[in-house]
Amino acid sequence: MEAMVQEWTDGRLDDFDRKVDQRFDQVDRQFAHVDHQFAQVDHRFDGVEAEVKTLRGEMRDEFKAVRAEIGSLRTELKNEIGSLRTELKNEIGGLRTGLGSEIAGLRAEMNDLRSEISGIHAEMRSIQRTMVYGLVVITSAMITGYAAILGLLAATL
Repeated sequence: MEAMVQEWTDGRLDDFDRKVDQRFDQVDRQFAHVDHQFAQVDHRFDGVEAEVKTLRGEMRDEFKAVRAEIGSLRTELKNEIGSLRTELKNEIGGLRTGLGSEIAGLRAEMNDLRSEISGIHAEMRSIQRTMVYGLVVITSAMITGYAAILGLLAATL
């Protein structure tokens, strides 16, 4: 079989040229539409990028503010803790001094009581000695009296 060779007439070539031009025009329109859509997407991305940059700046500012607030709170807390420490040290020191004074007072009172008890012991010893001496004297007097009575009785008999 022989290949069929078609003949291209001027009209047919013009028609083909017109169809090719139409197709390229259609492709150009589609590319223009795609380019327009890409431009819209680029515009949206630019808006998103600007918003992200704005948010980053706002976040950076907020973080700086939070850090500053935390720093001031930390300083305030350190100062408060320092003043509480000083206050507690003073209070404890005052309590120690007060307790020391109370203990010294109690020791003095105990020493006074010891002295009084020692004095009472001395007086009791003195009273005991006096009672023993009185008993010895009375006993001696009684013995002397009995001896005298016995001497009188012996002399009278």
